[in-house]
Amino acid sequence: MMLLETPNDNVESLKFSIKNMDDINATFFNAEETTSADPVIGYTGFLNLEGADNPGIVYKVTNLLARHNLSIQKMKTSDEIAPHGGATLFHMQAVVHAFEPMAREFDISKVQSDLEAVGDSLNCNISLEPMQENDDFEVRFGS
Repeated sequence: MMLLETPNDNVESLKFSIKNMDDINATFFNAEETTSADPVIGYTGFLNLEGADNPGIVYKVTNLLARHNLSIQKMKTSDEIAPHGGATLFHMQAVVHAFEPMAREFDISKVQSDLEAVGDSLNCNISLEPMQENDDFEVRFGS
């Protein structure tokens, strides 16, 4: 699906051009102008990860979140040398959202279970806790 915007004088010409393209099957509808509404958030959670640094750790966690239709509003990462042994410890904190309408298959316990499995495979502790509307993101991030 694609939304195109063009001046009224060009609508018919654009339709003709698109319909005559090879391997394209197009149906056209006129969209009415509407005022945009703020998206409605169906779930907000705070993700916390601590553990051994691994290549691809951010990708693996964010990919998992995306597969569960969670968006990242804010994320902070840092690393430090472990006090004993000199290994690099990785920290990641994020505020994540699922927007309404939420997918029928959205299941926060499944998300948490999948995060735990990724954490186990990466030697990290990962938690995802629900946040309330009045929770202060900055306090959670230690800012």
